[in-house]
Amino acid sequence: MSFLTNHPLLSDCKVSEWTNWTPCNVLCGIGTQIRERVITAGEPGICGDLDFVEEQICFRSDCTCEPPQVWKNDSLCHSQTCEDMLIDASCSDQLLPACVCPEDMYLKDGECVVIADCYTCVVDGDVKKIGEIWSPTGTCDVCQCVMGEVQCERVMEEPVCEEGEEITYDDGPCCPRCQPIPPTCQLRNKTETINYENCRSTSELTYSYCAGSCGESKSKPHLTLSNGDPPSTDNECSCCQGIPGGNQEVEMRCENADGTVETVVAFMPTLTACLCDMCG
Repeated sequence: MSFLTNHPLLSDCKVSEWTNWTPCNVLCGIGTQIRERVITAGEPGICGDLDFVEEQICFRSDCTCEPPQVWKNDSLCHSQTCEDMLIDASCSDQLLPACVCPEDMYLKDGECVVIADCYTCVVDGDVKKIGEIWSPTGTCDVCQCVMGEVQCERVMEEPVCEEGEEITYDDGPCCPRCQPIPPTCQLRNKTETINYENCRSTSELTYSYCAGSCGESKSKPHLTLSNGDPPSTDNECSCCQGIPGGNQEVEMRCENADGTVETVVAFMPTLTACLCDMCG
């Protein structure tokens, strides 16, 4: 069936009635459908700006969402997250169907959580509750979960050591303490030609000797009760000394005063260990 438009300028334009609305173009949620009409008489130019296609919104049943999410055609009004819990007042101006969190839950890292979980902290896959305190392994820090953020501070204090002491961590990386610097007195080896007065070894000799520190030495003035006493000091010192464990023979060539040379056998102690002993 055709009809004549009522517009006086378009009296020569005849169009058909509208077709039925097409099926909704989605299986669930919000979609669109259209209807059309065509020119039945007259040239297209004389029909002016008449519409020949109309579109309208159509509503189907709610789409299925992964629990606990629910379907909302006005998803912008249900977009609460842990980072932004306030919804824009203009959210209803635009329909945007989507799966969203229920009214009493908030989106966090792609999941719907209750409000208490918005303030938890995830540390290396471990969930820390709000207010929870812990010490990360291998550090001297103490951390706390504060409103969803991890806050840490260092609790270690390094002591000030006296002269002759050094900081050690024998009790753990977070427990420094001052300890006397250990002595370095130890056996060492050396290879050389031995010279003694007018004698020289016939070959190089490898022998052991002791060297290194035996700690700090001190000398303090000694208090006396009489002015007539000679001044004295209290001394604290130790020396790196070797412990002999026998002798080794050393063949020596010696030049005499008359210019003659003779070969003699000398003896050198063999050191087996070193120790720090009071200095004489």
